[in-house]
Amino acid sequence: MSRCLLPLLIVMAIVFCNPTKIFGQDQTGCLLNNGNIHYVEDGVSGGKVNYKLSPSISSADVFCMETQGVNCRVNAKNNPANQGSLVIFSFVQCPIDNYVLLLISVVGAFAFFKIRNQARNSLVFS
Repeated sequence: MSRCLLPLLIVMAIVFCNPTKIFGQDQTGCLLNNGNIHYVEDGVSGGKVNYKLSPSISSADVFCMETQGVNCRVNAKNNPANQGSLVIFSFVQCPIDNYVLLLISVVGAFAFFKIRNQARNSLVFS
């Protein structure tokens, strides 16, 4: 059983820990009243940062969104009145720092059972 545990943990780490999710970076975008965040910059318009109309993401699909209190524009060339709030957001659900306690617990439990089994086996054979 314990011989399968380490390979199983490694496979789970590879499958569930996508590096782009772990090392994802915060992005800046413009949040409009319709709840969409436009995040590809397209210069400056009227002293405010302008963002392209596409691509965009729903604010319900992002994590750690923080409003900066600055106005921005989306597609200002075609619709100058399309203003929103500048936000910093992340596509990542949780930073890896939130999982440190869980990782230490899993590795500690694995080490405990491994050492206990080795001690038990050495007593049986001596």
